[in-house]
This record gives sequence, C-alpha cells and structure tokens, in this order.
Amino acid sequence: MGVSGFLKTTGPSESHIGQTGGTIKRVYGSIIRPNDTNAYSALDCINDSADTPTLPSIAGCARVSAGAGYIVFASLKTNNKNNTARHKIHLYAQQVTAVADNAGFPILFANKTKKIGEITFSAMATENASSSDSSGTQNTDLLMPFECDTGSTSLYWLLETLDARTPVAQEEFHLTLGVDQS
Repeated sequence: MGVSGFLKTTGPSESHIGQTGGTIKRVYGSIIRPNDTNAYSALDCINDSADTPTLPSIAGCARVSAGAGYIVFASLKTNNKNNTARHKIHLYAQQVTAVADNAGFPILFANKTKKIGEITFSAMATENASSSDSSGTQNTDLLMPFECDTGSTSLYWLLETLDARTPVAQEEFHLTLGVDQS
C-alpha cells in the first residue's frame, strides 16, 4: 500500500483507478512489396518477399500484454496513385506462417484460434490524380474484438488483393487501425 491507503503501481497494469471506458489509439504497420512488377491474380497475397516473406505486425494494439480491445476503424494507403484494387486484411492475435508475395492466399484451419477476423476494403481511390502521389481506402464500420497473445501488445496481419492487378515495383502499403483499448 502506498500513501493514504492507495495501491501504488508502476507501468501499465490492470490495477488502475479512475478510468471509465477504453482509450482510442491509432496504431500503424506497413510493408514494401518486392522490386518487380509481376501481376497479381485475384486472391493473391501481397508481402515483402516471394522467397522469405515476413509476417507484418502492429505493436501497441493493447494497453498491456495480453490485453484486449476493439478495432473500430481501419485505413489502407499505398504510394501507387493508380492502384484502384479492393483489398482484404487478415488479422491474427498470434503469429502465423507468413505468405509469400504473389502466392494464392491460403485460409488455413490450423489458424482458427489465432485469427481474429478480416477487414474488407472497397476499391482504393486517389482524390486528386493530377497532384496526388497516393491512393487509399478506409473502413469505419467496424467493431471487431481482439485479445493479444500472452506477453504481447501486438496484432499480426496479412494483405490480400481481391482484384487482379499489375503493381509498381516496391509499392508500399500502410495500414492504420483505430483501436479502443480496454
């Protein structure tokens, strides 16, 4: 016990007084696809490598390790202003095997307890094509619960294209999630 009978804590914990409701926070992740222009088929994975892909993560989704919350909005942006494809983000609470760039996206039953959900985005668009250098889309109609893995505040994600398209070399994708941390 601390001064005047109050419990003293250090750092983030579940022992706190005075907060009602969660805390909305923006968290970010990004990938840069390979230095090629190999066309994607619909339902292919977009990732950083065709040979040794990594699993992108987004740190700080939960307030504390193994914490929980809700994803309340998501936006996806790219530095390719001509990208008008639809995309889907697959979100996981635990690490899964990364999928190679330009490979068909597998839905694996083995990941059934790791996957927290999917976010489908409408077609990307560029607001002012003559002066813009990017394209984007967002989904604000979300209330997706999540719980991070033991010892982690991160979520993991994989990007899938829903439309066939030809990318630009080293196209960058930036994912923003709005999380309500409980």
